[in-house]
Amino acid sequence: MTTSLPIRGGASPCRSFPAPSREGGAVKSRRGSLLIALGLSLGSPTTLMVNAALPALSADAPRAQGALELRRIELMPPRATVEAYVDAFSTRTWHIGIATRGAAMGMFLGIELRPDLQQELFDPSSWRPDEIRGGFIVTPSPRLLTHMTAAERAECYQLLAQWPANKPERWPLVVPDEAGFNRLEQAGVPRDLVRRARELSFAFAGGFALSDFSVLATEFPDRTILAHFLEEVSKVTTVLPRLNLQHVRSLSDTLAYWTVDHRNTAALPLLEALIEADTGRGIELSAILPGTVRVLLFNLSPLEIHRDISTTSYVMAASVAAPGYRFSRSEQFLPWFQQNFPPVAGPPKFGDVLVMSDDTEYPLPFACAFVADDLVFTRDPVGLGVWRFMRIAELVGRNPHFAGRTIVTHRRTGESLP
Repeated sequence: MTTSLPIRGGASPCRSFPAPSREGGAVKSRRGSLLIALGLSLGSPTTLMVNAALPALSADAPRAQGALELRRIELMPPRATVEAYVDAFSTRTWHIGIATRGAAMGMFLGIELRPDLQQELFDPSSWRPDEIRGGFIVTPSPRLLTHMTAAERAECYQLLAQWPANKPERWPLVVPDEAGFNRLEQAGVPRDLVRRARELSFAFAGGFALSDFSVLATEFPDRTILAHFLEEVSKVTTVLPRLNLQHVRSLSDTLAYWTVDHRNTAALPLLEALIEADTGRGIELSAILPGTVRVLLFNLSPLEIHRDISTTSYVMAASVAAPGYRFSRSEQFLPWFQQNFPPVAGPPKFGDVLVMSDDTEYPLPFACAFVADDLVFTRDPVGLGVWRFMRIAELVGRNPHFAGRTIVTHRRTGESLP
């Protein structure tokens, strides 16, 4: 039986350090070098602004994983990534992965779309075969995009979100509340653009979803203004976890927990040094993550704008428990994952992959890596989407298409690597 939680509502290698010596002054020397290394900055071009500290996730009672202390930080995506988004999504096409046009039209007839807008959508001149992926490429008319109601957008875009090529519909820009639009204006985004963005958004449990950046790009063609809007709407407050092992219950259990049963050997000397140092300051949790994961943390390459978020969410989540694996072709990954990460019962632990189920009408594959308590490492499942730590409740409420799904825990049990 699997563990299911109901939902309501890039790469530099890990640096390898020698194991700390157990003899006299060598202990302090190596320990000091390791702890200095742990304090290095993340080196990400993403803007980080550290705010107030938050209470620890963990209770003070000794336990295997120690305590995670959180600092609140504010992230803004790199300008190069913002520019890549402007280039990619200022124009609009939809991929409809259905073999015949008649069947596709029948599917759209099942949603609440007014007859005149159905005619706009079904106009044969807007459809052409997709020679690469199969199905069709549809170029929606300006009238269709500008005249849909919020309810029509919500239904239409949920249907379109089942196909990965429809990234603005699948991963919309999200404003968390009405006050968020006021904050955009206060940050210098023109009032008319903010007002139009609100009109083009639809409400859901986590705020307001905006998939129609292309409409804004048409109506407000100033590239500088569009980039500023994207920077501000993509700014997010998140947490930076710091691991404290001062009062762990069991040394062996602690090392096993944070190395995923000793699979991440590069983290072992760091953890041993931290425990020996007996410091209350702890280390940034990012220091013990595998290099393929650590390099992404709080960052977003312009290349990520064009990649399938669903696929990368699985690959990076699995990388926490399987550092160092490589795939020459992406189609190799899923069979390997299914073989080595079966679903498990019981509470999740560090390195487990939490998979968003596809048990709803429209599939939307997504995965994240469990850390501890209610914290996960993942790509923010909206808009530009920086890689960051999130609490599970925030994750499941972050995307309008996640409502009604469940989360299933998968654990690394196989030993085979590609």
